[in-house]
Amino acid sequence: GLMGRTLWQLAHFDAGVHSDGVVAARLSAGPSRCGNPDRCWALLQDLNYTLLALPGARSVNWSNQTPLDKEISAVSVDVQDHPVQPGAPAFVFWETVGTPGYFQALGIPLLVGRRFNDADRNGAVPVIVISASTAKRFWPNESAIGKRVRPVSDREWRTVVGVVADVAQYSLAGFPSWIDGIEYLPLAQALQRAGRNLQLTAFIESSQPQAVIAALPAAVRQRYSDVVVSRTVSLASIRSESVSDQRSTAWLLGLFAAL
Repeated sequence: GLMGRTLWQLAHFDAGVHSDGVVAARLSAGPSRCGNPDRCWALLQDLNYTLLALPGARSVNWSNQTPLDKEISAVSVDVQDHPVQPGAPAFVFWETVGTPGYFQALGIPLLVGRRFNDADRNGAVPVIVISASTAKRFWPNESAIGKRVRPVSDREWRTVVGVVADVAQYSLAGFPSWIDGIEYLPLAQALQRAGRNLQLTAFIESSQPQAVIAALPAAVRQRYSDVVVSRTVSLASIRSESVSDQRSTAWLLGLFAAL
């Protein structure tokens, strides 16, 4: 009974993202397409037209990871007004990269400030958006807007321009205990760190998600023979898979209880 209740709670837990009608497709491109950030960005813009031509497609956005997929994306950072004691480990932030429409596509509410826009590109002032729990932890009694965070490996500070609601990016059980905060970066400003190989997830909002899943690999392969589609799945399926272990345990315990 307790296991069944836990499974029900996880199945109905608000992960903070909208999954209905959203398809996630993992695409990879090599040096021939992504020799430099400008060529990578041009490829993504061209891919947008191809993906928007799929059945029922309304929007296309890109990110470096898929919510609830247990992919690790973390970076050590310095936080303004929060110096680390000598010898102590740096703060570690969960880092998600996204295009300007990423938050709207996944239904992540904006709480304070602004989201990314087309002006947040390479060469502009580096900006980030942080989660509500991160703002509460580091700036509990003041606004986080205008505060700055910097990756330990970089020289440039990134300015906080917005705060969004918390999202279960790693799993429904939460983030690993060693994660100190969550930040979001504009994809256009993060491409220069991608190197010569690019691997991103396209999020396609569609009224016909199953048709998109069936047609997407062939549509991309027909236009770009050197772009690899490694996975195409609905976000609803990913959410269901995220509780597969608990579901199996509940069924097993239920079987023994019935016997």
